[in-house]
Amino acid sequence: MLSELVATHDRFPLLFDERRAGMVLFDRAGNLIRANRLALSFFGVGIDDLSGRRYGAFIERSERDHARSAFARAAAGETIELASKVTIATGDVAAVALTLAPAVVERTVVGVYASAYSLPGQPIATPPELTSPFGNAADGAVAGAHTMRRDVRAGQPVEAALREQTERMRELYLLAASTGECVEMQVVAALELGCRRLRCDAGYVTRSSPSGVTYLYGFGALRQAIGSNAPLEGSLHAYVLDQGEAVAGQGAVFDGSDAFVGAPMDLDGEHGALCLVRTRPGEREFSAADRDFAGLIAHLISSTVERGQQRRRVQLLALHDPLTGLANRTLLGDRLHQAIASAAREPEVFAVHFYDLDNFKAINDEHGHLRGDEVLRAIARRLERVARQADTVARIGGDEFVVLQPGVHSRDDVEKLGRRVQAALAEPIAIGAASCKLTVSGGVALYPADGCDSQSLLAHADAAMYRVKQSGRDDIAFFSQPS
Repeated sequence: MLSELVATHDRFPLLFDERRAGMVLFDRAGNLIRANRLALSFFGVGIDDLSGRRYGAFIERSERDHARSAFARAAAGETIELASKVTIATGDVAAVALTLAPAVVERTVVGVYASAYSLPGQPIATPPELTSPFGNAADGAVAGAHTMRRDVRAGQPVEAALREQTERMRELYLLAASTGECVEMQVVAALELGCRRLRCDAGYVTRSSPSGVTYLYGFGALRQAIGSNAPLEGSLHAYVLDQGEAVAGQGAVFDGSDAFVGAPMDLDGEHGALCLVRTRPGEREFSAADRDFAGLIAHLISSTVERGQQRRRVQLLALHDPLTGLANRTLLGDRLHQAIASAAREPEVFAVHFYDLDNFKAINDEHGHLRGDEVLRAIARRLERVARQADTVARIGGDEFVVLQPGVHSRDDVEKLGRRVQAALAEPIAIGAASCKLTVSGGVALYPADGCDSQSLLAHADAAMYRVKQSGRDDIAFFSQPS
């Protein structure tokens, strides 16, 4: 599970490596796992020098027993605060306020995050930054620890802001780690987090479109607008894109808001925007930390949408023929299993058509395989044209195609589809400057008369097709003749 947490850092670098705070992740045994750039600067070493070092090595010898005891409690699920001393890049010993928090993946603590805040009057290696630990004991087990540094000489207001940002970031990290959620659920969860943590009434994600602005996802008061379009001119979407970075405003008139915070994002190559709005007056103005947090939410949503698009592309390749875009053998098998299961619950007849192009090899031999591929793509489009929406059209190899026809009421229904297929494929097909005419041989198996499983149905439809081939081609036959 610790590897899943590290993978989250890799997927969302802005949440870890690009944070303006020194951060280190330890596993439960106290071994250093990850450190971001500012942490390396703070300790004055490279990542290779830090790799393999243990938590105690960063603590002054006189403080180690107490610090290790606190680490063990954090690894058991507690959030611990203590004062300690560490050696920083300059060689000085700095007194720090340490916060040790559990790092949690799927309600299991896989480590400990350690946040180190420099105390007043102590040496500072890098500029002060807000930061956050990962994980929460209430969520389960601990995986590692992060170390972060912050100058708290500004007093209690800074402490309060730090704690608030820490808790925000903890929730954002946990959300980023929930990769099993569907895209829409994770995006809406991110909007809900933004609205709750930034005290907003509504949040939405928009994308530029030919018709102006399209509302893609929403939470709160504006969720009813999802799927609708609005003019681009004068929209909050356009304003956020024009700014080019996370932005906030008060007394705004966008979407009836009193205040807003937003950030631009990339949505699979298209311009998008995160918009969080308040419709009630009287709240404090958005701070720089609020804008930063909105920017990180936008980054998370952008990465989530991109991951969803990649997943869909992988699924498309896994279940469809790359040449024609038709269903492949895997998807056909799944549809057959579904049809059999449905027919078992509510008895019905369906047909499996098996088609093989006649003398297709001559096309490849005379015109080449590239032209042959063009012909196969044209055949696929024609099969889709004559099939019903409920039918499944598949290419299962070479010049072999299968059509699954559910909801058959009579053999006449099957014959009509077969004749439509013959007529569509008989139309001339352009091959460069020339054209060709093809015929097709087909065989049909009916469920349940010709088989009650997918393998039998395909085999019997194939056998019927070969009978046609042997008797002269350019025809369609049923596996079993009517009694």
